[in-house]
Amino acid sequence: MPPRKKEKPEGEVLSTLFGTVLVKPEVEEDTGPSVNIWTFVNSLSEDKNYLYDDVTAKEYTPYTINKAFSIHVDTLHHASVMNQAYNLDKKMQHDYYFYSLPKKVRRKKWLKKSDEEKAEIKIIEDVADVIQYNFLKAKSFWKTLTPAQRKEFLTRYVYPDSKNNKAKSNNAK
Repeated sequence: MPPRKKEKPEGEVLSTLFGTVLVKPEVEEDTGPSVNIWTFVNSLSEDKNYLYDDVTAKEYTPYTINKAFSIHVDTLHHASVMNQAYNLDKKMQHDYYFYSLPKKVRRKKWLKKSDEEKAEIKIIEDVADVIQYNFLKAKSFWKTLTPAQRKEFLTRYVYPDSKNNKAKSNNAK
């Protein structure tokens, strides 16, 4: 019987203090085409390429898709129907949009809050923490105050200066 030939290991063999070590090369996995939520939105409305499969299913977010279609007048009804049927499977929702939406280019920017609105919301959240109310009650409380009262409330209770922090917090209680 002829002697067996040793198979050459894949990778690099390194000699260390403790013996030889086989270092395997990294194998790049083919993840397929890059699919994100906007690829789905464009596919459902413009291209009509069926992208939904087992690999891309984890990238499909029904909430974001509904939000994207709710800003267009011609797809608002479809988004409303899908919001009412929130318990549908992702694939069923995808198929509904794929087969019911007419092929059309839809480009609109999402409405975003201005910096002033963000600052107002932050203040109301801080007020809610101080008075220990939920956001809606704190907002209605905040609306009842005059601008002078708001300023005093913020300086006294919400954002006291750092030097008199303890004294002012004791007076507030």
